[in-house]
Amino acid sequence: MIAGSRFLIAHHDAMKAKRLVYICDWLPPDFGAVGQYAVLFARQWASEGWAVTLVGLTSGPSNRQAAEPVGDGSLEVLRIHRHTYKKQKFVARLVSRLDGCLQHPPC
Repeated sequence: MIAGSRFLIAHHDAMKAKRLVYICDWLPPDFGAVGQYAVLFARQWASEGWAVTLVGLTSGPSNRQAAEPVGDGSLEVLRIHRHTYKKQKFVARLVSRLDGCLQHPPC
């Protein structure tokens, strides 16, 4: 019965863990400051005890960086492959986003 009680306590503690899914457009090294700030903010949240999953786009292959401890929390990074586009071409950007949404719902 004691082992069962320990399991319940451990299970209860795990249920109280703070979890955050942070979604960004392009992650470094692609494009600019938005992705760089997303990484910094995600690390800050993790250092404060959150289990953070940062999800964003990359022109490289899709990959998952396993969760790493950061302070009192952890940070996991998911990169989803997308072809790059010319930012100044609105229609091309729109088509690219729609294509991405259709391939990886929900968008």
